[in-house]
Amino acid sequence: IDALRTARRERRPSFAWIHYYEPHQTQERGAAALGGNPQLRYDALLERVDRQLGRLFRELERLRYFDDSLILVFGDHGEALGELGYVGHHVYLNHFIADIPLILRAPGVTPGPTLGLATIGDIAPTIVEWAGARPLSGSDARSLFAPSEPSEERYGLSEAFPVRGRLLFDLLRDPIDSLPALSR
Repeated sequence: IDALRTARRERRPSFAWIHYYEPHQTQERGAAALGGNPQLRYDALLERVDRQLGRLFRELERLRYFDDSLILVFGDHGEALGELGYVGHHVYLNHFIADIPLILRAPGVTPGPTLGLATIGDIAPTIVEWAGARPLSGSDARSLFAPSEPSEERYGLSEAFPVRGRLLFDLLRDPIDSLPALSR
């Protein structure tokens, strides 16, 4: 926040990447009070991040960054909190892992949800477009400023799966009935 204040005061263009690591951490302190329930512990961690985001947003508003800046907020992956008997984020591709928050705020963008699929890979092309640089090529990713249709087929990946490398990409590009290839 201090760096953002300084940049605004000195009228310097700025780029800030602010990472909140809290939900990744297991907090032993207070875990007993939550009964060891992973959902309650995760909710408590998210509440801490939410308070920090509120603090940041109040300052962005006060400094008038909302008037002329691209603001992106996103998660890197979801979390299983007991679904399918699993706690973590490295095994399944279900919605509780793959669906992440993604919020874009920029001047001229009408607030509201989109029904089209967006992926975390779309963040880089969005920043490139906002900066007025030449668009990236050779990727399925695209700017979030580009319109998307709910029926459009796109593929997205989370951070870690038991199948890695070329096999994972091949499986995603083939019809769903190709999944038995995992056992080969």
